Amino acid sequence: MPLKVIDRDGWLHIHGSMEGRRIRKSVGLRNTKENRKLADKQRAGIEGEILSGGLMSKDVHLSRAKVVDALRAYEAHKIYNLKRQTGDRAVIKMWIAEIGDEKTVDLSPKYFLAWTSEKRADGLKDSTIRQYLKVLQRALNWAEDNGYCLLPDKFKIPKPPSGAPRTRFLEDWEVRDLKACASPWFRDVLTFLFGTGARTIEMLRLKWEHVRWREGEPDEVLLHNMKGRERTERWRSVPLPPDVAGVLKRLHEAQGKPREGFVFWNAAGNRPLHDCERQAVYEAWESAATNACVYDCHPHDSRRTYASKLLDEDVDIAIIAELIGDSDMSIVAGYARVRGSNKRSVVRSKLQYDRA
Repeated sequence: MPLKVIDRDGWLHIHGSMEGRRIRKSVGLRNTKENRKLADKQRAGIEGEILSGGLMSKDVHLSRAKVVDALRAYEAHKIYNLKRQTGDRAVIKMWIAEIGDEKTVDLSPKYFLAWTSEKRADGLKDSTIRQYLKVLQRALNWAEDNGYCLLPDKFKIPKPPSGAPRTRFLEDWEVRDLKACASPWFRDVLTFLFGTGARTIEMLRLKWEHVRWREGEPDEVLLHNMKGRERTERWRSVPLPPDVAGVLKRLHEAQGKPREGFVFWNAAGNRPLHDCERQAVYEAWESAATNACVYDCHPHDSRRTYASKLLDEDVDIAIIAELIGDSDMSIVAGYARVRGSNKRSVVRSKLQYDRA
């Protein structure tokens, strides 16, 4: 009997038998449409574990366990529970192809130093290399803690040092030129990003039911993001400046004044941006930046620009942290960069030695 997801007193369970193994497992989630999808992914992971021939079984002698055993166990039992996106799974697949046949007990820091040098020579950035190594370290640590493998004593993967945090924000003229050179649909996206400090994924997830109206005008939006290792959902309310409110009102009327559904759609207007590859947003940004001759800028720089603009207006840093959804005040403090125009005005108005 194949495995299936069933409801028991409002909670989801995985039941069934495969390859002579009887499975009775609680998913730990309430029976909702969204949780059903997560339970189906977990069921598929358990089926893959069984069909792999028992490689992820705890009966495997730890001293003989291979990297592939540990990584498949992590993928089946941890990634699905954390509702992670496909990023970690792609990295896990890469590591299985690279070192899957190696015994975990034989792993050496020297190998990863050589691997880092090789990837640097191939043009991979240190930040990307560091992320790949962090995913592997996290997976191996979990596998050892849960009895799927054995690592060398005090095993730690050496990683490239993290560079200085990015401090790029856009000047007012750069924002204007970027919007002027963007296609009409992406100009609305840019107005929203620079006017709310939203993350790209928050913009993609925005629905009409998350827009609050006052006297027939959009007044504020509710943005949400998945934060932390447990991927908990966090919401915040952001008031709308007049230009963003105007964009949302126009889009609402153009879409027939819907009460629900995604706000931002693609250029053709036949698919929500949420259903498209996020890469489409990055490509549209790069095209507009190239045409506007605005260099070294990325979509996330809109958040830094938004925070810097508020700091210029002497807005309290705690309020800015709440608006942009950053609980780490050190990150928000990093946005406190004096803009070029302000430096000139400060020097010209304050640094006068011959005043009476």
